[in-house]
Amino acid sequence: MVALGKIFLVRHGQCTDNAAGILNGLRDSELTRRGKKQAYLVAQNLKDKNIRFIFSSWLKRHTQTAGIIGKVLGIDRIDISNLLVERDMGILTGQLYKVIPVLATELVYWDRINYFIKAPDAEEFPDVLERARKVLREIKIQFSSFNLVIVTSGDMMKMLRAEHFGWDWERGLKTPFIDNCGVIELS
Repeated sequence: MVALGKIFLVRHGQCTDNAAGILNGLRDSELTRRGKKQAYLVAQNLKDKNIRFIFSSWLKRHTQTAGIIGKVLGIDRIDISNLLVERDMGILTGQLYKVIPVLATELVYWDRINYFIKAPDAEEFPDVLERARKVLREIKIQFSSFNLVIVTSGDMMKMLRAEHFGWDWERGLKTPFIDNCGVIELS
């Protein structure tokens, strides 16, 4: 019998948009000095987990975090998946957090965060959950016996966890907030 591997979901380190209180979505912001330190510290905590593969989207905050983790763990290759990008924030992209209640058409407040459910041109959570379903299916088929890291953003992490446990998007969303370089272990 082949042992099943573990998946470690890692939220990217603090980026320039996070530091400025801006919703980035698909904006391609870079890690701050603090974000790079966070990535290094999370990599140190993953050193004894026998990680073999690292997955990320193409967004700089994701690839920079993944690259730092890879360097510490001795993994040269980062596998890029377009499915792992952050949720498209639509009209809220590049806006300050405080503007969310003004521009969103539907909100839910959970664990100190205003999550917008609907906003003009924004990707909806059922669609993010579907992307999570696709990427997890691919990864579990090809890499099921290996421990691996997936670096992405908070909303995608919530939907990856929801998909892993068979939850709907609403239950996945109503889980604790994930800080920069927070880790969720799926096993």
